[in-house]
Amino acid sequence: MGLKRQGLKGRTVSAERTVTYLFSRSDSTSAMVSLDTSSSSSSSSSPVPLTALSRWYLYAIHGYFCEVMFTAAWEFVVNCNWKFPGVTSVWALFIYGTCILIVERMYLKLRGRCPVLLRCLIYTLWTYFGNSEPGFC
Repeated sequence: MGLKRQGLKGRTVSAERTVTYLFSRSDSTSAMVSLDTSSSSSSSSSPVPLTALSRWYLYAIHGYFCEVMFTAAWEFVVNCNWKFPGVTSVWALFIYGTCILIVERMYLKLRGRCPVLLRCLIYTLWTYFGNSEPGFC
């Protein structure tokens, strides 16, 4: 039962270095070997939050992907089209990125002031407004 190296994943964080190897066995199981070369006296570094531009990009791509997948699923349900043609507009990137970033800010302001159901209603209304408003321009 020999092991062959399938992939190498390395990550360096401050003074800590972690190298992980993923091995694939011939019996269709996987083994992961990790080598941690961090010093025991180093303190844990706190995670660094993403920048606003990084979050906007993440939200834009997520919304874009969800819309393409939704339209593909809708085409299948309505017309039984097995090709799953999902479509959207390039403008959806900007719409989803901006709307979801605004919802994130709304969450930070409303999380201690409003109950969950009211916040859900506010987020839903904002999402409908944010998705329909650019279509009227």
